[in-house]
Amino acid sequence: AALPLVVRGKVLGSLALTYYAEQPFDEDYRRLLGSVSERCAQALDRARALDEARQRSAELANSLARLREET
Repeated sequence: AALPLVVRGKVLGSLALTYYAEQPFDEDYRRLLGSVSERCAQALDRARALDEARQRSAELANSLARLREET
Protein backbone atom coordinates (compact mmCIF):
# COMPACT_ATOMS: atom_id res chain seq x y z
CA ALA A 1 0.00 0.00 0.00
CA ALA A 2 1.24 3.50 -0.79
CA LEU A 3 -0.16 6.41 1.19
CA PRO A 4 0.25 10.01 0.08
CA LEU A 5 1.82 12.39 2.58
CA VAL A 6 -0.14 15.61 2.11
CA VAL A 7 -0.07 18.84 4.16
CA ARG A 8 -2.22 21.85 3.26
CA GLY A 9 -2.84 20.39 -0.17
CA LYS A 10 0.86 19.92 -0.91
CA VAL A 11 2.17 16.41 -1.53
CA LEU A 12 5.40 15.83 0.41
CA GLY A 13 5.91 12.23 -0.66
CA SER A 14 4.44 8.85 0.07
CA LEU A 15 4.56 6.21 2.76
CA ALA A 16 4.92 2.66 1.47
CA LEU A 17 3.66 -0.30 3.46
CA THR A 18 4.51 -3.83 2.44
CA TYR A 19 3.02 -7.10 3.60
CA TYR A 20 4.16 -10.68 3.19
CA ALA A 21 0.70 -11.69 2.05
CA GLU A 22 -2.19 -9.90 0.42
CA GLN A 23 -4.04 -7.75 2.96
CA PRO A 24 -7.71 -6.95 2.80
CA PHE A 25 -8.29 -3.37 3.99
CA ASP A 26 -11.61 -2.80 5.70
CA GLU A 27 -12.90 0.72 6.26
CA ASP A 28 -11.54 0.97 9.81
CA TYR A 29 -8.05 -0.04 8.66
CA ARG A 30 -8.20 2.46 5.79
CA ARG A 31 -9.11 5.22 8.26
CA LEU A 32 -6.23 4.17 10.51
CA LEU A 33 -3.77 4.25 7.61
CA GLY A 34 -5.12 7.64 6.54
CA SER A 35 -4.61 8.95 10.05
CA VAL A 36 -1.07 7.57 10.17
CA SER A 37 -0.18 9.17 6.84
CA GLU A 38 -1.62 12.53 7.99
CA ARG A 39 0.46 12.43 11.18
CA CYS A 40 3.61 11.49 9.27
CA ALA A 41 3.06 14.33 6.81
CA GLN A 42 2.52 16.81 9.64
CA ALA A 43 5.68 15.62 11.39
CA LEU A 44 7.73 15.98 8.20
CA ASP A 45 6.32 19.44 7.58
CA ARG A 46 7.10 20.57 11.13
CA ALA A 47 10.62 19.16 10.91
CA ARG A 48 11.17 21.07 7.66
CA ALA A 49 9.84 24.28 9.23
CA LEU A 50 12.08 23.81 12.28
CA ASP A 51 15.09 23.23 10.05
CA GLU A 52 14.34 26.41 8.10
CA ALA A 53 13.91 28.39 11.33
CA ARG A 54 17.23 27.10 12.68
CA GLN A 55 18.97 27.95 9.43
CA ARG A 56 17.50 31.46 9.43
CA SER A 57 18.51 31.91 13.07
CA ALA A 58 22.09 30.91 12.26
CA GLU A 59 22.15 33.35 9.32
CA LEU A 60 20.90 36.18 11.53
CA ALA A 61 23.45 35.34 14.24
CA ASN A 62 26.24 35.44 11.63
CA SER A 63 25.00 38.78 10.32
CA LEU A 64 24.89 40.20 13.82
CA ALA A 65 28.43 38.97 14.52
CA ARG A 66 29.70 40.64 11.34
CA LEU A 67 27.98 43.91 12.26
CA ARG A 68 29.56 43.84 15.71
CA GLU A 69 32.99 43.27 14.17
CA GLU A 70 32.54 46.29 11.89
CA THR A 71 31.74 48.67 14.74
